[in-house]
Amino acid sequence: MYSHKQIQFTLGLFLAVLAVAPVAARQESIVFDAQTGNYIITFEYDGQVQQSIYVPPNKINPVLRSRFSLTPSGDIAYRYTLKNGKDSRQNVESLDVLVMSAKGATISTNAPQYLRSQPTAETALALSADSGKVELSTPAGWRGFVLPNPDGTGLKIGWVHWDDKVVGMGIPPGTSQSGFGYESRDLPGVGLAGIMGNAPSTSFAGHGPSQEIADQLTAIRRKVHGVSRPVAVPTFAVPNPFDAVVLLQRLQKHANSDLVGLKLIDPVFAAQLDLWFNGAIDAAKNNNTTALRNALQELRRLLKQECADVDQEGNETETDDKPVAPARIAKLAARVLNFDLKYVGSRI
Repeated sequence: MYSHKQIQFTLGLFLAVLAVAPVAARQESIVFDAQTGNYIITFEYDGQVQQSIYVPPNKINPVLRSRFSLTPSGDIAYRYTLKNGKDSRQNVESLDVLVMSAKGATISTNAPQYLRSQPTAETALALSADSGKVELSTPAGWRGFVLPNPDGTGLKIGWVHWDDKVVGMGIPPGTSQSGFGYESRDLPGVGLAGIMGNAPSTSFAGHGPSQEIADQLTAIRRKVHGVSRPVAVPTFAVPNPFDAVVLLQRLQKHANSDLVGLKLIDPVFAAQLDLWFNGAIDAAKNNNTTALRNALQELRRLLKQECADVDQEGNETETDDKPVAPARIAKLAARVLNFDLKYVGSRI
């Protein structure tokens, strides 16, 4: 038989354990360390409080340069040079872009109808097996990949540093890497490239944190998954038969919506271009070739007024995050619009 005191002691110990358990559970957390830029993950394992560190791959300040030009076959060659800033704290490990098409991609007979109905056959790439047909330019020590865009139409093209002897090195701070590229039949627009730094993997003791903390970490990884930079990418399918009205309307929307949204063009300057876009579209609708050419020339004159070297095709263009004073449009955006407007002029 237990004495009254023994029963009281046992009951007290049991209640103490119950009281400690919720406290330990409440110690699970993810906290951002502003000093290091890392995330401290606290969780319990085997009765002990554990901590792990998530180092995001965004401790880089890269510069991405875009080059695009017409090839003799009528396709457009896209080339990129990636430089890792001197102030970066990680090597650059990967680069990826979203495009509407790439030379060599083919439509699959198993593709869903919504993919088969896209403007170009390249856009309808549906199976990863077909991605091997895309003709990529890939520098030594890197591996290229092409996948269907998981979030919509088009393709995700990317490169990851992968040396058989050294994995995960990439581009050290203060150095650059050229040789990334592909070809497409689609005209350029401005999109966003994803660039990741080389960060250590996060490991956990035992089974790691609870599902709730794991879900929070997944959300954080999606949010701080590298950095983005503006880039020239295939965006506008050329109508067949050629239709200047359709193409000009797409360019106008790109300037008013995408470029303004990316802060690559001053809204007042976009409105100024808009007037001449409207004039060009009206002239094309009325088959007034003279008025159309005049409107296209005025659009290109306004772009050259902001960026004097806008006509230097084939040159690499740093992807400014914003217009450089006194220009009211970033050089990359100006060159993309000028290239497309020049193409429209050549087709009429």
